[in-house]
Amino acid sequence: MVSFFNSLVKGKLSKSISLLLLFNFIGIIINLLYVPLMISVLDTERYGIWLTITTMISWIGYLDIGLGHGLRNKVSESLAVNDEMKARAYISTAYFSILVIVLFLVLISIFIIPLISWHRVLNAPISMSNELSKLMFWVLIIFSIQFLFRLVNSVLLGAQKPEAAYFVNISGQIIGFLSIFILVKFNINLSLVFLGIIISIAPLLVMIFANLAVFKFKFKNIAPKFSFFNKNLVKPLLGLGYMFFAVQITSLLLFQSNNIIIAHTVGPSGVTEFNIAFKYLGILNTVLYLISTPFWSASSEAFFTKNFSWVSLNLRKLNLVWVVFIFLTALLVVVGPMIYHLWLGEKVKYNFSVLILMGVYYIFYMQWTIYGSFINGSGKLKLQFLFMFVEVLIHIPMAILLGLWIGLEGVIVSMIFIAGINMVWPRIQIKKLLNQTASGIWNK
Repeated sequence: MVSFFNSLVKGKLSKSISLLLLFNFIGIIINLLYVPLMISVLDTERYGIWLTITTMISWIGYLDIGLGHGLRNKVSESLAVNDEMKARAYISTAYFSILVIVLFLVLISIFIIPLISWHRVLNAPISMSNELSKLMFWVLIIFSIQFLFRLVNSVLLGAQKPEAAYFVNISGQIIGFLSIFILVKFNINLSLVFLGIIISIAPLLVMIFANLAVFKFKFKNIAPKFSFFNKNLVKPLLGLGYMFFAVQITSLLLFQSNNIIIAHTVGPSGVTEFNIAFKYLGILNTVLYLISTPFWSASSEAFFTKNFSWVSLNLRKLNLVWVVFIFLTALLVVVGPMIYHLWLGEKVKYNFSVLILMGVYYIFYMQWTIYGSFINGSGKLKLQFLFMFVEVLIHIPMAILLGLWIGLEGVIVSMIFIAGINMVWPRIQIKKLLNQTASGIWNK
């Protein structure tokens, strides 16, 4: 299969995709092993609470106001014309701007987090109130610091080194998993707070090391330095970044609100059931995402140089991959009962209707995975923002109502409806951009 995907592109993209597939395979194994390990330590309900917390904590990643995505595209543009000085200025400006946001988040952790009744927010038992408050305090501080050091991934992606960025991410996951696995094997009692700290701090340590390694050796000439900070570059970063930020916020509400909706309409155990199906069938979408990831920065360069034939050719190839993935999704649904039993045993109940609906959702969503990479690379994001804004207004109330009426399946039906919409408009926009007939909202 790797050789088949290698035929998609040539040269550096082929190498990137091969490495991404390798790292992805490792990541899939780690994520699948994480589920039974965490359930054995926490139980189904507490694991569902942890999943909801991680969803909420991940939201802080959207508070960079789009600087991360803006930096990615600006680094790509600067290096495309061999302007390392401009790239270094953008990187330095982004790093020191994010540092201000990190300090703000740390202050929130210290003064605001202890005042919130987290058991109510998470629909958890009141007996967990003190435990959840401690967990949120430490995890938010650690994630806030991650916020700064993970900018190295934007630099690597902008330099068209997505395999290196994913290696950083997967290394943190491996260290976190092995740490918990070893502690469990030695029969050490692990509280939810301790687990949260381990899972959060492992990626941070890897990111710190990655920053030192990348800017000391690989990209020494564009390493961030305060003397290269230029406040006049904040606006160019945010010019595109603001729109990325707007898209991120709508994406957050659209795609990351499901755990909280399920926690309050179905319960924490429903969050666990949902996420297991989401992770299982999401394997294929993860592979497709990794295949399409190199095309974001590459298409940014292609649109910048008006190499539309390259974009068109690779879109056709990725759509052929999507057709293959439709059949693979159906296969995963059919063998689902057997896989669930081997994977989880009797720890979590199997729900065939949930798996079928999730399969339909992913078939639709994988089209957006492909076209979204090229649209993001083009920088024409206003239409994406408007569609997602309207979709948020539709999805959240629809998911809540269907969740209360039907249960977990109802929330997924709402997800399918939105994913269906996102199969249509991206195709139209890309076609207009390639034909150079895009105007108005289609070209902004």
